[in-house]
Amino acid sequence: MPIIINLDVVLAQKKMRSRELAQRIGITEQNLSLLKSGKVKSIRFATLEKIC
Repeated sequence: MPIIINLDVVLAQKKMRSRELAQRIGITEQNLSLLKSGKVKSIRFATLEKIC
């Protein structure tokens, strides 16, 4: 069962830009972009918690 990433939808609903989210959770915009595109193979639970 694949994991569906809808971070773009949530960001649009909250009227927030990727840059702002990256700054708030303490990761680079490039890493956030990789997360949004589903091109990462792992994610730290701490980072996932901050995103949530």
